[in-house]
Amino acid sequence: MNYQIINQETWHRKEHFEAFMAQGTRFSLTTKLDVTNFYEAIKKREAKFYPAFIRQVTQVVNEFDCFKVAITEEGQLILWDNLEPNYTISSKVSDNFISVWTKWDVDVEIFQKAYLETVKAYENSKKMAPQLDFPANIVPISMIPWTSFDGFNLSIKHNDNFLGPIITGGKMIEEKEQRLLPVAVQVHHATCDGFHVSRFLTRLQEVLDQF
Repeated sequence: MNYQIINQETWHRKEHFEAFMAQGTRFSLTTKLDVTNFYEAIKKREAKFYPAFIRQVTQVVNEFDCFKVAITEEGQLILWDNLEPNYTISSKVSDNFISVWTKWDVDVEIFQKAYLETVKAYENSKKMAPQLDFPANIVPISMIPWTSFDGFNLSIKHNDNFLGPIITGGKMIEEKEQRLLPVAVQVHHATCDGFHVSRFLTRLQEVLDQF
């Protein structure tokens, strides 16, 4: 978990950061990405869709510094070198979700294997977050595969120091020979603007197509 300390006084985002931290402003942007090629590539590799999505999302998140800004427990403003995927899985013993994480890997097969091992290890847990080694440098990623949506927003109270993005996928739909996946990106306005989220979604589409 390596990071750089941000000098807030000389930081290019100082005024925006202070203004939106004072207001507590977050926003969410939802769009539908074309996952036609991504879906076919997954089938050819005999891989699973969800971990492939998690891996590609994490790769792109780590390309954007604005997503890696954080505030430590000591109140220090930092920039993580990289974030690890924190994702939800279904419990086998209840209808609750379980929050877990797996170390990201550049190798698709290695990450898929690590994901499956994580699911097997914790899918019978009754705890919300059963892993004891949860890192601080995470990006929350989840999927609601039962419902497609045009908008998704999380109301976050009493934790305004969490600055990272929250990525949520929905149910894939077929439309005019395309497979479309709703993807919502929620961010803190102190570190990100609509411009950054738009660039992220454009880049994510490219990386999904390259799978």
